[in-house]
Amino acid sequence: APETDIGSFEVTTVGVASRDVYVYWRHIPEFMYNGDNFNYQVTVYENGVPRNLQANETTSAYARFTGLSLNSYRFRIVSANQEGFSKGYSEVNVPSNSKGLAEPLSFTKIAFDNHIYELSWKPPATNRAISSYTIFWCDNSKDRPYQCTGTLNWTRVASDVTIKNITVPNEKIYQFAISANTKTESSGMVWASCTVIHNKILGKMKSVWINRIGSTFIEVGWKLECSDRIGVVTGFLISYCPIVSPHNPQCKVEAKNTTVNGDGMTIRGNVTNLTPYTIYMVMVAVMTKNSIGQWSDRLYNTTLEAAPDMSPLNVTVSDVTNTSMLVQWAAPHSMNGVLRYYQVHYNEKFRKVEAMEGSHHAPTKVLLDNLNSYVLYNVSVSACTVACSLQSPALQVRTAIGKPGKMADPTVNFVNSSQVGIAWQPPKYPGGLLDGYQVKMEMIDDTHNITDILNFTGNQTQIPIEDCNSGGPHHDYFFSVRAVNYANDTAYYGPWSDAGKGHCFTAGGDLWFIFWAGVCLICVTCVFIVAILGKRLWERYEQMRTVEVKLPPGLAPVIEKASDPDYYSQLNLYGWGSAQHEEKKAINPPDQEKKGVERETKDHDGSSVGEGEGDGDSSGCSSGHESVASSLTAGTHISSDSGTEADQLHDKRTTSLDGFSNTGSPATSLRQRNKATSGSSDSSTRWERGEPYVMLGGSSGSSSCLVKSTPNLGEVEGGMTGYSLLGGVAGAVWRPPVTASGYVSLPPAMSGPAPPMYVAHPPCWAEKEQAATSPSKGYV
Repeated sequence: APETDIGSFEVTTVGVASRDVYVYWRHIPEFMYNGDNFNYQVTVYENGVPRNLQANETTSAYARFTGLSLNSYRFRIVSANQEGFSKGYSEVNVPSNSKGLAEPLSFTKIAFDNHIYELSWKPPATNRAISSYTIFWCDNSKDRPYQCTGTLNWTRVASDVTIKNITVPNEKIYQFAISANTKTESSGMVWASCTVIHNKILGKMKSVWINRIGSTFIEVGWKLECSDRIGVVTGFLISYCPIVSPHNPQCKVEAKNTTVNGDGMTIRGNVTNLTPYTIYMVMVAVMTKNSIGQWSDRLYNTTLEAAPDMSPLNVTVSDVTNTSMLVQWAAPHSMNGVLRYYQVHYNEKFRKVEAMEGSHHAPTKVLLDNLNSYVLYNVSVSACTVACSLQSPALQVRTAIGKPGKMADPTVNFVNSSQVGIAWQPPKYPGGLLDGYQVKMEMIDDTHNITDILNFTGNQTQIPIEDCNSGGPHHDYFFSVRAVNYANDTAYYGPWSDAGKGHCFTAGGDLWFIFWAGVCLICVTCVFIVAILGKRLWERYEQMRTVEVKLPPGLAPVIEKASDPDYYSQLNLYGWGSAQHEEKKAINPPDQEKKGVERETKDHDGSSVGEGEGDGDSSGCSSGHESVASSLTAGTHISSDSGTEADQLHDKRTTSLDGFSNTGSPATSLRQRNKATSGSSDSSTRWERGEPYVMLGGSSGSSSCLVKSTPNLGEVEGGMTGYSLLGGVAGAVWRPPVTASGYVSLPPAMSGPAPPMYVAHPPCWAEKEQAATSPSKGYV
C-alpha cells in the first residue's frame, strides 16, 4: 500500500458549502507493481459512513475529489493490479470545516547554492497546541502553481521550529509544502507559491497603486511578485512628501518614511497626518531580513479638501452708526481647499461674502446694515471651503442711538366719567436710553375728530376728558403711544403703536345695565322654577292615573272571574250549577241586620227568589257590584238604597227563565255554570250569557236587570229582588266573612237557625235567538 502522512492532503474552498480535496501519497516504485494494470484505489467515508464517491482525477501521486461537503472524511488508499488488491492500506483523515486546524503562515522557500533550500514560516493563528510540523517536497518538471506528480517525500520537525534547511539530491525543480499537526489531526498542506533567489539583484516593485484618498491620509496598495523578493519579507517601506506644484514635482520638504510591518501576504499600507488639499509624492519598497529593495515608481495624488485650519485674521469693525457697521479681516494662511465664501456672524445672524466668479479669492470686508439701534453686537468671521473654519475671536460693538422699535398696544381704562388711565410697556428694541414717551389721543363723535399729543416719561398716566355725564354726545377715544430717544440734539421718534380704544363712561348707563341684568336673571329663575314644578306635577299625575285598584280576596269582578272554570267552585257556595251541595253552618246575624232580613222575608212571603240573576261586572253594572261587594264584605251593615233606583223594564218577558236548573235544587242555589241544559220540556234550547245586569223575576215569560249602587234588601221590584236569598242550613253555624284588612273579631257562634244571606246574582242569561231587554232609562 502507498505511504501517507497525517497531513498529506490539501483543502481548497470553492463555495459556501463545498470544497475540493487533494489526497497525496508516496507512490510505489515500479519494480513492486507485481503485475499488469497497476493502479490506486481510494475508498471514501463521510462522517464514518461509506460513500460511493469516485475521484475526479487519480495520478501516481494524488487523487482529486471535487464538490465535497464540509463534513469530516476518511480516505482509505490501496494499490491494485490485475491479480487483486494489496493486503495493506493507508488512511488520510480530513477534519470537518468547523473543526479544521489553521494553516502555518508566510511559508517561504529561498534557493541557495549546492541544492540547499531555506524554508521559513510563522505559526498558525490558533489557540490549539501544535505538536509538530511536516515539511513536504516533491520533484516536478514545473514549479507552482502546477500540481506535482513526482515522488513525494516529507520530514517532521518540532513545534518550536520556524525555519528549516532541506538539501535535495539533484538539480530538479522541487515544490515545497508544510502542514501543522496535533496528535490527532492536521491542517493540511500549504505550498510555497514561488522561489526566492537569495543573491539576485532585485528590481523595483512593479505593481503599486493608490487605493483611497482622504483629506489627511493616502492608502497605498501593491502586489508582491516572486521576482520582487530577495528573502523573507518582514515589511514594506513607504516614502512620501508634498511637492512644489504639479509642474514642479520636487519635494517642498524632506521626504518622510512610514513602515508597514507584514509579510509576503501584506498588500496595503496607510500614510496619515497629511495636509488637506496638497499634492503628495509616494514610493514603496519591500523589506527583508537583510536588506531593503529598490523603490517603486513615484505616484502623485492630491489629498481632499477640508475646513481651513485657522480662522480669518485681523478682524476689525469701523464706521459704526445706529443702523450699520463696517467689518474687515485678512484671509487665513492655509485654506485647505478652494475658498467658497466667508461668513460674518453678528449675534444670531450671519452674512455670506462669496468669492467672485472665476476667482479663488473673496472680498475681505463687508458693510452690515439694517441693524437695530443701540444694540451690543458680537462680531466674528469664518472662512469656508467644503466646510467652515472656526470663528475668529468675537468683537463686541454697540450701534449708536437711534429710533426705538414699535410698541405694543396701550391699555385703556376709564377711571370715572371724566378721567382715562393709560398704561404701556417699553418697546422690545429701545434703540437708546428711552428718554420719554408720547401719547396720541383721538376723540371721535358724529361731528368732530380731535387729535392731541401728550409727552410723558413714565409707563402710565391719567388723562382728563370731557365729562360723560354732562349730557353732551358720547365719544369714542383712541390712544396710541411711541417712544422717543435724544442724541446729539436730535430726537428719534419710534413708530406709533396700534390704537387702544375706549368708550365714554356714564353712571346712568351703568345703572340701567344693572337693572336690566337683574330683570333678566329673575325671568330666567322663574322659568326654571315653573319648569321644575310642572315636571313634578306631571309625574304625580302619571302615578295617580296608573294606580291599580286592589280588592280584598273574593271581591274581584265577577265578569273577570267568569272565564275561570274553577271560579264558581271557589266561592264556597253550593247548589248553583252543580249537583253537589256544600253545607254551610248558619249563624245568627247581628242585630242591625236582622230587621232588614225579617222585612225582606216578609215582603217575599217566604218564597224563594233563587232564580233571579245579578252581575258584579264593573263594566256593565259597576254600582251593583260595589253594593254587593260591600254587602258581602261587611256582613254586619245593610244600608238603605241611597243610590239611583233601577227602573223596571217596560218590556216584560212572558217566558220564564229556563236557563237555570230547577230539578230539585234547594232555594239556596245561586246560579248555574255559563251554559246549562234546562230541566223543562224545551231541553234543546241554547242559552248564552247576557249583559251583566241583575235579572229580576216577574210574571211568566219576563226577565229584567236591575242596577243599584247599594243593595236595598227590602225593596221588591216586579215581585223579585235584585239579590238571591241563600237558605240556611239547620244547625249550621254562621261565621263572619274575610275582609281586606284581615279577620274581623265577632261574638262567638250562636246555635239556632242561620239568618238568610243575600248575594249578587251572576250575569244574566238569555236565549241566543232573542235580544236582551235594554233598561228603560239608559242605565249601563
